[in-house]
Amino acid sequence: MPCVQDGRVPGAYAGRVRFRPADLETLPPVLRLAVGRVVKVAFAGIALPGDPFTGQGLYLAWCSDDVFDGFLIPEQDLEFLGA
Repeated sequence: MPCVQDGRVPGAYAGRVRFRPADLETLPPVLRLAVGRVVKVAFAGIALPGDPFTGQGLYLAWCSDDVFDGFLIPEQDLEFLGA
């Protein structure tokens, strides 16, 4: 299997995003409060096989846990914004 590299480095700043999850019903309360907020995020890694978000990039809030409370957020729930 070839090694796939996409240039993203865990822990690196990834930009500004708006949190737009598709399924609001399954979110914990802290993430429901974050819906629609614009947050700076860092790349955390790629979801492994067996994870509900297999193959997707996972992100966390940059330098703070105030918005996502430490939860890793899959790229499907993020709208990446310009600088």
